[in-house]
Amino acid sequence: MPKQDKHKNTHNMPQFQQMQYAFAAWIRKPDAAATPQNIERRRMNVYRELFLSNVKGFLDNAFPVAASALGQEAWQALTETFFEKHLSTSPYFREIPQEFMAWLMDNYDIQQTLPPWLPELLHYEWLELHVSTLDADVPDVHTAATIQTNKPIVLSPFFEMAAYRWPVHEISAENQPKDMPAIPTLLAVYRTREHQVRFMKLEPKAAMLLEVLQTNPTLNPEQAAQQAALKTQGGRHAMTFGMSEFSTLFSDLKARDILLGNAVEDIK
Repeated sequence: MPKQDKHKNTHNMPQFQQMQYAFAAWIRKPDAAATPQNIERRRMNVYRELFLSNVKGFLDNAFPVAASALGQEAWQALTETFFEKHLSTSPYFREIPQEFMAWLMDNYDIQQTLPPWLPELLHYEWLELHVSTLDADVPDVHTAATIQTNKPIVLSPFFEMAAYRWPVHEISAENQPKDMPAIPTLLAVYRTREHQVRFMKLEPKAAMLLEVLQTNPTLNPEQAAQQAALKTQGGRHAMTFGMSEFSTLFSDLKARDILLGNAVEDIK
C-alpha cells in the first residue's frame, strides 16, 4: 500500500496512481459517503481489516505489556488512530514498532489522553525486541571462571542501557504507578549466551561502570572501576577503594553474560 501524503496533489498523477492514493486513503479512514471507483464496500472492508490486522499484529507482538496495561478497548483505539494518521517513513514491517513510538512521541495531544508512563513502557518493550534481534560478532574471550583485573575485559555486544522516570520493568495490568518516583530507574537489557533476553536493574555505580566500559573498551577492570568510582564518588577514596567497591559487581555482570570475560589475546 503506498504511503499516503495528505498534502500531496494527486490530480496531475496518472490515473492508476490516483487510484492507489484513493485506495490507501479509504483503507486508512473509510469514507462513509463513497468508496474508490465505487468498489463494493464489503470488499473494501476486507482490505481494510487485512491491513489493520497486520499492523496491529506487529504492535501486539512488540508491546504485549503496554497493550495489557492499557486495556483492549483503549489499545485498539490507539492502534487504529496510528493506522489512520501516521505517514510511514520506512517500507519495512519490522520497523512498525519504531514508527509507532515515534508517532506517539510527536503527538502531545494524544499523549495527554494516555497514562504518563506509556511512552517509556513502549521504549522498554521495544528495547527488549531490539536486543533480541541484534546481529554482531562475538569477540573471543578467555574461558576462565574468574576475571583478571589487570587485563582488558570484553563487554557483550548484545546489551543496552536506558534510564526511565517510571519503573517500567514493574508495570503491568495489575500494577500501574500513579506517581512518578523521585529516583529514576536504570536498566540494562541484555541477551544471554542461550539467546534469552533479560534485564537487570542497575544501581548508579553499576550504570557508571558499564558506561565507562562502553566508552573505553580497552580498559581493564581496575581502570574501569577507578574511573567509575571517580565519577560517582570522587576524590582519593575512589582511587583507593574503587576495585573493592566493584569486585562483586564484576562477578555478577559476568554471570549474566553482560561481561563476557578477558580478551583472549591479552591473557598470558
